[in-house]
Amino acid sequence: MIVLKEAKIDDHWKNFARRNYTVKLNQLRILDHEVFEKRNFDLLGGVNIFVGRNGVGKSNLMRLLYNCLIAEESNRIAFSTPLISKAKIELDFQVEAHTATRKLHVVPDETMDVGITSFMFDPCTLIPLFQQMLSEQSNFFELIEQHGQSTANDEELKLINYLTGNEYSNIVFTTIEGEFDHYPAFPYFSVQLGDIKYESSSMGMGELSLFYFWWLVSYMERVDGHKILLVEEPESFLPPASQTRLANLIAMTCATQGFSLVLSTHSEHILSRMPSTAMHLLLRSENGVSIYPVSNGDVSHIENLGLVVPKLGMLFLEDVCGIIFVKSLFNKSKEFSVGNFYYHNSGSESEVTTDIKRLAPAQKGWLFAGVYDGDCRTKKIPVPKGGKHLFLPGDKPPDELMMIYFKRKSSLEISRLLMRPETLVVQAKATAAGSDFHDYFHLVGGVLGMDFNRVFSFVCDVWVDDNSAALEAFSKEAGEAFFGSRR
Repeated sequence: MIVLKEAKIDDHWKNFARRNYTVKLNQLRILDHEVFEKRNFDLLGGVNIFVGRNGVGKSNLMRLLYNCLIAEESNRIAFSTPLISKAKIELDFQVEAHTATRKLHVVPDETMDVGITSFMFDPCTLIPLFQQMLSEQSNFFELIEQHGQSTANDEELKLINYLTGNEYSNIVFTTIEGEFDHYPAFPYFSVQLGDIKYESSSMGMGELSLFYFWWLVSYMERVDGHKILLVEEPESFLPPASQTRLANLIAMTCATQGFSLVLSTHSEHILSRMPSTAMHLLLRSENGVSIYPVSNGDVSHIENLGLVVPKLGMLFLEDVCGIIFVKSLFNKSKEFSVGNFYYHNSGSESEVTTDIKRLAPAQKGWLFAGVYDGDCRTKKIPVPKGGKHLFLPGDKPPDELMMIYFKRKSSLEISRLLMRPETLVVQAKATAAGSDFHDYFHLVGGVLGMDFNRVFSFVCDVWVDDNSAALEAFSKEAGEAFFGSRR
C-alpha cells in the first residue's frame, strides 16, 4: 500500500540514503571526449548526483552513462550526438558481488551481460519531442487498439494525484512498444479531471512529464534484472511544489524498489534532501572539466549554483566550540545540512535551558532546540515539557574531547592533512602540553599560524571522519529530537 503522509516519506528518504543498492558505479574513465578530454572520475556507488552550472557537461556525462548500460528493454535508444558517438569511455561497476567493465567504444560482449538495464528520464529533451511526435501521428487510436488499455487502480491514482497535485477521477493508459525507432516503449494517457476529459496531446509539458515519470516507474518494475534510473534536470516545466513531490517519489522509488540512481539537477527543491555524500560538483577550469565530491567539504554545490538551503530553525549551544563541532557533524551528515539552521551562542548550559524555555512553544514549521555538550548527558537538565534538545557526541565538553583526540592523533597525519611541516605540529603539541583544554587550541593555533576557529574546525572535521558511528548516532538522535517519529 502506498502511504504518502510526511512521516512515511521521511522514512523513504532515510532508506534512500542508507540502502545497499545491488548496482554500484565505481569509476568512469574518459579515454577520449571533446568536453572531458582524458579524465578518470571516481563514482559513489548506488546513488550519484551531479550538480554544476549550465554548459559544464552534465548532459554529456548522463548520456554517456546511459549508453554504457543500455539494454533491449530500456525506454529510449542510445544517444547519438557527435560528442557522444565519438567518445571513448570505460565504466567500472559492481552488480551484487560481481565487478564488470563496459566500454562505450566497442560493441558490448553479450556473454559478459550482467543483467543491467538503464532507463532515462530527461523531460527537457523528451517532452517537447513527445509533443511533436503526438502532433504528427494520425494513427494513435489504431495503436491503442492494438496494444490495449489499462486503467489506473486506486493506489496508482493516489500516487499520480499526489505527484501532480490534481484530483483525477480516472486515468487510462497504453504502453506502446516496438512501433517507433527512437522510442522502444512509451505511454499514451487519457484522463478525467472533474468534468473534463483529455489526452496526452492536450496536456501541458509539466503535466505530461509527471505522467511520463509515473509511467516509467511502473514500466521499470515490470522489467526483470537489475535497474539503474538516470534522471536529468527533472525540474523542467515544474513549479516548486511539484519539484518537491517528484523528489519524494524518486526517493520512495529507489528506497522501495532498489533502483540505483544517477541524477543531475539545478533545483534546490530537489537537492534539499538529497544526501551530500552522493553528490559530485562539476567545475570547469583552464585544465578542462573536473568532478569533485561534495561530502569532503572542499567544494559546495550551494554556492556554485546560487542556491538557498531551506532553514529548519535555530539551535542554542553552550559556546563557540559547540557551534563549530555541531557544524562539522552536520557537514558530514546524511540527514541534515549546515545551512539548515541558525546557531546561537547562549553562553552556558543554564542559558541554553533558559532559551529553550522561552521558545519551547515554537511557531508551526519552525524549530527551536538546545544542543548541550556531551558531559551534560548525566546531568538532570530541567528542560521544559515539549522542549527539544539533544547532546553532542562524547562525555566531555567539545574542546576537551578534541584536545584528547588531537594529542593522540599522529603528528605526521596531522601534518599531511593540514599541509604544515611535521616539526611544526610537534612543536605546537609541545607548546600546548599541560595547558587547560579551554586554552589548548589557542596555543596550538598560535604555533601553526592559524586562528582558534580555523584550527578547532579542522580538528572537529578530522574527528568526525574518524568517528563515523558517532556521526550516525548523532544524526539519528538529532532527527528524533527535532522531529520525533518523523525521522
